[in-house]
Amino acid sequence: MRVFLSAGAVLAILGIAGVPGANAQSLPAPVEAPSGSQKAAQRSVQPGTESAKVDLLSYVPAPINGWKSDGLFDDMDTFDRSRLVMQEYSRQSGEDGGVSVALNLLDGAAKLLSNAKRRLGPDQEVAGRVTSEVDIGGFKGYLTFEEKNRTGRLEIMLGRCGAILEGHDVSSAELVTFARNLDVARISKI
Repeated sequence: MRVFLSAGAVLAILGIAGVPGANAQSLPAPVEAPSGSQKAAQRSVQPGTESAKVDLLSYVPAPINGWKSDGLFDDMDTFDRSRLVMQEYSRQSGEDGGVSVALNLLDGAAKLLSNAKRRLGPDQEVAGRVTSEVDIGGFKGYLTFEEKNRTGRLEIMLGRCGAILEGHDVSSAELVTFARNLDVARISKI
């Protein structure tokens, strides 16, 4: 024999508030969300790796001439900065244009960057998009740029750290200059 209960009956049995006959004292107390600093303290650290933690923020490049730093993308301190940091930049003049730099030690992203099969040259699917290989301090970088939209993405694998630079309303030379402003020798030793 099957028994079907209505949602109201189930709530009444469980004693959920708002249902006639429900016991309000049986409800759990509300839980407060942890603050950014509490989240950072709660992050798990594997035994023996405490000294191996690196603050990727110290590896973020300084702004190039004519640009300013807008601060971290992570205003709420939700990312583990030993694994992922995203910095944003804008033009000092206030003109349109922006660049974001992401450094990450996330295993999946690093494998994705290092194993990606790049098709160099013009993109057959998007007119005006071209992918080229650029040298960034002895490391191969892959720049995909759309001249018409002035948007681009530059990906570099630096040891086990992946660096992704994205820009809008920029030139390809500006993206490459930002990438060359990275301390690739230091980052590749992380």
